[in-house]
Amino acid sequence: MRPDSGMAFVLIQHLDPQHKSLMHELLAPHTAMPVHQADDGVSVEPNHVYVIPPNALLSLRDGMLRVTRPRDTRAQRSSIDAFFRSLAEDQADGAVAVILSGIGS
Repeated sequence: MRPDSGMAFVLIQHLDPQHKSLMHELLAPHTAMPVHQADDGVSVEPNHVYVIPPNALLSLRDGMLRVTRPRDTRAQRSSIDAFFRSLAEDQADGAVAVILSGIGS
């Protein structure tokens, strides 16, 4: 992906809550865009990549990332659904989603 596309990228992974993610460190050498682990209250900037932190739910509100901790393990499994809902509400027609699925459920 060109580093000046004007788009922001948010990566939501399904991870075990106890698993430490290295995804932001693994992605960084493969793009000229800055890659960050998402932090609560950070404004989403064009040409940046944001990765969900472990044991977190991520949403978008008023152009800012919101990071919360799941109340139970079932919430962790629906992290992508919660993000997509917030993305649609916040960005409407300005949102694009790409789903890459493995062999999980």
